[in-house]
Amino acid sequence: MRAPHSYAVAVRRPDGQIVSKGERLPSLAEQYPILKLPVLRGSVVLIQSMILGIKSLNFSASVVFHEAQKEATVSEVELKGAALAASVVTGSSVAVAATATDDVAVAGVQFLLDGAPLGAEVTQAPYAASWDTTGASRSVHTLAARARDAANNQTTSAIVTVTLADPPVDTTAPTVTATPPPGTFTGPQSVVLVPSEQPVAIYYTLDGGAPATSSLQYAAPIAIATTKTLRYLAVDAAGNSSTGSLLYTIASPAPSPAPTVTAPAPSIVNHSTLTTTAVPVTLSSSTSSG
Repeated sequence: MRAPHSYAVAVRRPDGQIVSKGERLPSLAEQYPILKLPVLRGSVVLIQSMILGIKSLNFSASVVFHEAQKEATVSEVELKGAALAASVVTGSSVAVAATATDDVAVAGVQFLLDGAPLGAEVTQAPYAASWDTTGASRSVHTLAARARDAANNQTTSAIVTVTLADPPVDTTAPTVTATPPPGTFTGPQSVVLVPSEQPVAIYYTLDGGAPATSSLQYAAPIAIATTKTLRYLAVDAAGNSSTGSLLYTIASPAPSPAPTVTAPAPSIVNHSTLTTTAVPVTLSSSTSSG
């Protein structure tokens, strides 16, 4: 906007704020009267208008360029979560998360795996993704997150290095603990078998035969009423196995001794007088308790 002795320029920033600038215009005709001649006056006005136009364009460009430079540095992104672990077992799911900030708004966060997009861009907080490592190579991989704002200015987080490794190999055979332990008993027993790890399948026999995966599978306490040899086969998820033999002797209680009868010696009867004397007889018996 131009007045006879001044001009003003207004520029709208991306955030909607208006930035203005105004200056006074020097009067060349007053400094140099010869420029008032009609033949020269039009050329002077044209040149002065061109100069003002260039100044206005430069001012507008400087405002927009300054804002773009500012926007390009405001986005910050930080990777966090389980991905920060140095080593991850293959086949597991790795949770990846990020925090991102901007002076206006974060338009989206794109997670990167080995420099390539990991899933779709996340456009709303919380910024998170999941990396399924099934099928991924057993090697070193990189994870990062790239945030952008509405002006498409982008900032990428520091790279996190993750090594995929095979799960540890299980070579330990399971053990089995029996309660009560094998021994001699005077009555029936209920035997509980407890493996040293889970999951473990326990197969058993009570007839002396070698147990196999086709034998009875342990699921509840085993009732033993007579002398038995409990043989078992324990197999874990990795295929490791162990066997054992447990002897349970059920002994019958000792029989009670036969009762005994004790009578006192009879009195002497005098036959010459044919007198009969009553002889009291007392019987007593004794047996052992039980």
